[in-house]
Amino acid sequence: MTRTKSNLNEEQIAGMTPVIKKVEGDNMVFEEGQGMLIAFASSDGKTINSHFASSPAFEMYKFTDGPQGVIHTSLKAEDMEESEDKVDVRIKMLNRCSIVYCTQIGGPAAARLVQSGIHPLKVPEGTPIEEELIKVNKLLQSKRLPPWLQKKLGSVNS
Repeated sequence: MTRTKSNLNEEQIAGMTPVIKKVEGDNMVFEEGQGMLIAFASSDGKTINSHFASSPAFEMYKFTDGPQGVIHTSLKAEDMEESEDKVDVRIKMLNRCSIVYCTQIGGPAAARLVQSGIHPLKVPEGTPIEEELIKVNKLLQSKRLPPWLQKKLGSVNS
């Protein structure tokens, strides 16, 4: 597989600085600055390897016009009440995200994500998060954004 040149290289991804100050329950307190949050359903923090509704954790990255930053937070299945709706809990957790990557997602869960303003993307199990970050970065720099992403960026930047 050939990698395309991107402004975001592996060292930059590894050296990203946190843009989150603290997590209080469902509320994330962000540092100043706008950006687009992207979540990856991952159990190992390196690859996209989980079904949306059963993912034990999500890796979250923030794309901004300035220096890149990373937000990392975890949702652990054992911390959830048995009576809680797994999809609803994850949607609330990811409510500031624009995109969520996962290996699988059911139709009703995908519809609920879209209604919440989050665009779900399915990728093959084991896809490296770093690879998708580079693709997103390249896409954001291009002039040919898909309509759903143009709309999303319009609402993020307004």
